Amino acid sequence: DIGDAYVKAVSVKKDNRDFVVLGFACEKISSDVKTTIKSFLSSMPLNKREIALSISGRGVVLRYVNLPIMNHAETASAMAFELGKYIPFSQEEVNFDFSILKKNKNTGKMLVLVAAAKKDIINEKIKLCEELGYRLRFIDVNPLAIANYCSAIEGIKEGVCAVVDLGSAVASLDILEDGLLVLSRDIFIGGNDFTKKISEYLNKDFQEAEQVKMTAFDSTVSSSFESVMSNLIAELKVSFDFYETQTNRLIDKIFITGGTAKL
Repeated sequence: DIGDAYVKAVSVKKDNRDFVVLGFACEKISSDVKTTIKSFLSSMPLNKREIALSISGRGVVLRYVNLPIMNHAETASAMAFELGKYIPFSQEEVNFDFSILKKNKNTGKMLVLVAAAKKDIINEKIKLCEELGYRLRFIDVNPLAIANYCSAIEGIKEGVCAVVDLGSAVASLDILEDGLLVLSRDIFIGGNDFTKKISEYLNKDFQEAEQVKMTAFDSTVSSSFESVMSNLIAELKVSFDFYETQTNRLIDKIFITGGTAKL
């Protein structure tokens, strides 16, 4: 997981129906991302020289589309013709995939998740893996990677759960119904926005303010970023209200992850 501030990785193996964690690492990105990744991958237990990556950001989009019920091949054909209706890029600019989430025979409709990423982002990651000497097994998008992980956790896979991943630049929201991802959204508010407010309040540069945020601060300092927190909460509430209005179901639980969750 190549974030804006840190690179995170986990090495796993499949044991029957379970996955066993062999090792994990989290390292702050230096000026050279490739060197940072190469450094900690060399110390991790890997049976094969292959990796899977996840991506996010403004060049990556997820869309939830209601279509008439059809089979996979028919859906693929429909997506090839109608993708431009659902994403803010031309079809020539992106690689895309889709998954049929659920079908409602009463309405004759099905919910389809469409994921698309700009080709330059994909090609950049492919090139990075080649330069590192690893085979790229697949590329996922962050909200789906988090949802797939959470769907296997007791307490999250039952009922309606919201999972909020608070990163340094982006907060990602996933809403899962009984383990199935039904809504996801990127909110472009993150830890850096909190740091900027601390920097302004204490009259320190960004790195010094980041250190204050990462160690300890009093209620006076925390009041400096109340506006950022309020904006984040307001954006989350908009998404919760939208989901609850559309489905007549309430959010049962909220789980928070990501580096900024430490606040």
